[in-house]
Amino acid sequence: MNAASFSSAQRRSFTAAGMGYFLSTVIPLLSTVLIFSRLVIEGNDAATVANIAANRTLFRFGVMCDLLMYLNNFFLSVSLYLLLKSVNENISLIALLSRMGDIILGSLSVVCALLVLRLIEGGGFAGAFSVEQLHGLSGMLLDLRYTLTSVTFVFLGVGAALFCYLLLKSSFLPPIPACFGIISFLLLILYAFLKILAPEFAGGFLVQIFFFVPSCLYEVGTGLWMMGSGLLSRSTRNEK
Repeated sequence: MNAASFSSAQRRSFTAAGMGYFLSTVIPLLSTVLIFSRLVIEGNDAATVANIAANRTLFRFGVMCDLLMYLNNFFLSVSLYLLLKSVNENISLIALLSRMGDIILGSLSVVCALLVLRLIEGGGFAGAFSVEQLHGLSGMLLDLRYTLTSVTFVFLGVGAALFCYLLLKSSFLPPIPACFGIISFLLLILYAFLKILAPEFAGGFLVQIFFFVPSCLYEVGTGLWMMGSGLLSRSTRNEK
């Protein structure tokens, strides 16, 4: 289906979904690559706490980025549901509910990060623990945050792959990128199980490149294409 033939509601959902796809990769890069990877030192709770304590504003910005990411995922999922429910309402609803699971678990991971900051700043019950205990508790909360984030990939992968299938079936997206999207999100599901079965192997740099880069390429490329197509369709309609 050509974007020019969309109704006004479809065009808005199409363009919003494109923006959501694009931000789904850009925002995590800000928080994970530029912030958390610099502050969190795996296996060294004391050094991690010291880094966070010395860079509280940066850590807060990372937490805010995570929250914005899940908020963006919510609007992306709703936009795709509104766009694709006419194709198959049952599958669209399953995809939406699966993405809601991703968003809920991800939001809990944000709470874990905020609790770490609360402990480091000495708020609430932090005074009841020794320095070593605070380090251990902070490390446990960060590990829980990481675990929750890993589990979200199952729900994200299922929901996102189903949305890609509907985009393929509807012809809203060309066949090659739609099929590539299905494969890339299925890889995220495999990564989540690999993380459980072989965590040390799953943490390898090349392994993460293999599992994560395809979905990033899909989201950025598809997002830009959908935004451009939606805006071009609107411009064409205005000219008429």
